[in-house]
Amino acid sequence: MATRFDNADPSEWSAAAVAHNHSQLYADVQDHFDNLDLDALTNTVLNDTAPADRLTVIRAIDDMFGHIPHWDAQDGEL
Repeated sequence: MATRFDNADPSEWSAAAVAHNHSQLYADVQDHFDNLDLDALTNTVLNDTAPADRLTVIRAIDDMFGHIPHWDAQDGEL
């Protein structure tokens, strides 16, 4: 079953193109991501991970987000 996106030009759906051409869609997506609680999400993922797999999951999270210091870390900590 074909959809209207099957033959779409990929550049039409870049972040910049969506922001320019589909402002309400862009605002909705932005609101969604602004409302994510990454601390809660991370805690849920780690708590639901078997201890034997936790290091692999931590590395995957680090690959996605990079080094993000804790909100109250002082200079040089973490």
